Amino acid sequence: GNSFASEKNLKKDMKLKEPGLFSKGAFQESLLELDKHSVLMYYQNKGFMDATLVDVIKDVAYNEEKKRDEITITYVIKEGVQYVFNGITTQGNVIFSDKELLALVKLKKGTTFNQVRFQEGLAAIADLYYENGYTSNTFYPDIKKDTENRLISCTLFITENRRSHIEKISIVGNKKTKDNVILREIPLESGDIFSKRKIETGLRSLYNLGFFSSIIPQIVQGSEDNLMELVINVEEQSTTSVEFGLTFSGIADPSAWPVSAFINWKDSNFLGTGKLIGVNLNGSNDEQTLSFNFNDPWFLNRSLNFNAGLNIKHRTAKAAYYNYFPGGVNKTDYYMNYNQLSFGGDISLGKRWVWNFAAFTLTGGLSNTFERNFYDAALYTPVDSTVSDRHGKFGVKNTIWTKAALNARDTLFDPSKGWFASQQISWTG
Repeated sequence: GNSFASEKNLKKDMKLKEPGLFSKGAFQESLLELDKHSVLMYYQNKGFMDATLVDVIKDVAYNEEKKRDEITITYVIKEGVQYVFNGITTQGNVIFSDKELLALVKLKKGTTFNQVRFQEGLAAIADLYYENGYTSNTFYPDIKKDTENRLISCTLFITENRRSHIEKISIVGNKKTKDNVILREIPLESGDIFSKRKIETGLRSLYNLGFFSSIIPQIVQGSEDNLMELVINVEEQSTTSVEFGLTFSGIADPSAWPVSAFINWKDSNFLGTGKLIGVNLNGSNDEQTLSFNFNDPWFLNRSLNFNAGLNIKHRTAKAAYYNYFPGGVNKTDYYMNYNQLSFGGDISLGKRWVWNFAAFTLTGGLSNTFERNFYDAALYTPVDSTVSDRHGKFGVKNTIWTKAALNARDTLFDPSKGWFASQQISWTG
């Protein structure tokens, strides 16, 4: 019965697939119901609002060669006629004008009717009210079909009520994480006008903490009309990690031991305060490092990200040295071994602003490293003056840096959409 739609297009979104390279072709009754819906939605998105499935015929035959039952499914379709969208009118709206509301409807008058885009337009109108705190409004779309002229029009009846406010925000399910660590990520407080966008922004911030495996918000009626309670149900996950292991590397120097070891400990939600503390220890034949790091994303109870780190390192290195021959000739293709001990620290402070389209972060930092070299000065004169200048005394190396970043990803750890851009400038001396 299909004349408008090709068999290929109708089968494209079906869940049941014929046997092939990427499909076993197993039959499931539950998927058949989804496919019925898929067929009807295809027609409704092409303007065929009267399209119906007259019958679904299932023929089963036994395949002697493959020793199995095989089913052939035939969809009997009555397509009907194709409708054109004749527009939406609104009634009962005072808070927002007709122009503001109808601008949200992307399905334009005079185009082929599309059920999905039509419903998206109605949802956008409801969201506009919802975003501005009008959560108790009612919307009734009165859809008219003109079968003679093949037109579909709609009158949207809106009943406007008072704005809703947040009466209370409750946290449920947190055993380790303190309530204030969660509440500070939600840009709403008791008494604020209800805002869907701010709730979504807060939930995204909570996911980005990495403390929870599940976050489910609930909107509950408060003690009075137009008072709402926001309940955030969380399920915590482990925030402490210990890593240790061995690394085997290629042997560039036959006399070197080709094994290095490491152990790292980190708690990204230390004592449930949202602060991060970590210790890292790495050791190899020519380098050993011990470092400590600390992060407070709400420094001084403000949305300031503070980072601090300390490190101690010892390494064995090589440097070219002068070697004089008779006649005053010197050569620099001889290399000496020397030891270097260093310790340093770094601090940074950042501020984040959350906008509608992205989050903007501006960070600045300073790092200092003190280095001291050890070798036999009676035997060697290094070519590199930085090696000799730090022999027997500590020399300092400073770095000042600043970084700006724009982040429009839905989540930081496993984003499914969005974009990210950053630029850092450093000055070292």
